[in-house]
Amino acid sequence: MGKVIKLDLPKSEYNYVSNLLNAQIEKLKSMTSEQRMEWYNNSLFNKPINFIKQIDNTVYTVNTHFSETANESVNEKIVRILEQSSK
Repeated sequence: MGKVIKLDLPKSEYNYVSNLLNAQIEKLKSMTSEQRMEWYNNSLFNKPINFIKQIDNTVYTVNTHFSETANESVNEKIVRILEQSSK
């Protein structure tokens, strides 16, 4: 079984994320399986995940690239990166 990563969020952010998740679940529950598959194929990772974030005086640019021949899943990679950064 994979590792569990705990993210501490302020109550307001937790509620925001929880409400978004619940709304999406309700939306998906109302769809037929064909509609859910179409939603999934059209909405997930159809564009690169890129963003810029400024923290204090540092600007971070995040760009993603997906490889068909990768040896680890996205979850495995995230856990590996988080474990390295916590050392």
